[in-house]
Amino acid sequence: MGCICSSEEDPDAPTVPYPKKESTQGQTAKSSQDMSTLDLSKSNDVIDFEAMNPRRHKDTTTLIIKENMLATFPAGIRNFTSLRTFDCSMNRLEELPSEIGLLVSLTILDANDNSLTKLPDDIGNLVKLEKLFLYKNNITTLPDSICNLSALKEFNLFNNKIIKLPTKLSNLHNMVELNLADNKLKTTPDLSGFTTLNRLALFNNNLVLLPPLSKLGNLEKLEIYRNKLESLPNMSELDN
Repeated sequence: MGCICSSEEDPDAPTVPYPKKESTQGQTAKSSQDMSTLDLSKSNDVIDFEAMNPRRHKDTTTLIIKENMLATFPAGIRNFTSLRTFDCSMNRLEELPSEIGLLVSLTILDANDNSLTKLPDDIGNLVKLEKLFLYKNNITTLPDSICNLSALKEFNLFNNKIIKLPTKLSNLHNMVELNLADNKLKTTPDLSGFTTLNRLALFNNNLVLLPPLSKLGNLEKLEIYRNKLESLPNMSELDN
């Protein structure tokens, strides 16, 4: 398959090139009618999960607490045992609690636009997670347990402070879109396991070399501008 290899800045490229799909936006209207969705975005009240009716915990599959200026995570998230989508974006959170790893049915986690500096090791328990949005944070490293998220298809880490990636990151064999742009990466680990990868953003880092990309046969878009690359990858190998 052909690949668009961008080694120069695209003036038409959006700030966040891979916007999240299946956004939780627009679900507010459902919250009063659909017990499976609990939308507490822009809430003026103190969010207290533990004070809620236990049935509310059990019935909720989509939980939205975005845009609340939260600096600390509300206690009791572990009670939402049926949760599949969780949006805590656009707050001031500095960390995610370890109990996030108890939400084993979660398929979408959106924590973009916070002040996160790291992720709990327990995030590796979310083996059903398909979409993970962490862009616009202050994350410097990823736990090795992130490599356990075997169902992950979309991973957006745009605009963080990541220096190094886990060596086994390409064990995430179902990955389709990976955005590592606008970080502080000097190297990347072996990427050959990303055989289903369609889009890869590495622009605006400190990369000097790229690993071989010949195994990435499904790659259609590679963004590598604003780096310090000494040579460009041979993209013709992807057609074999």
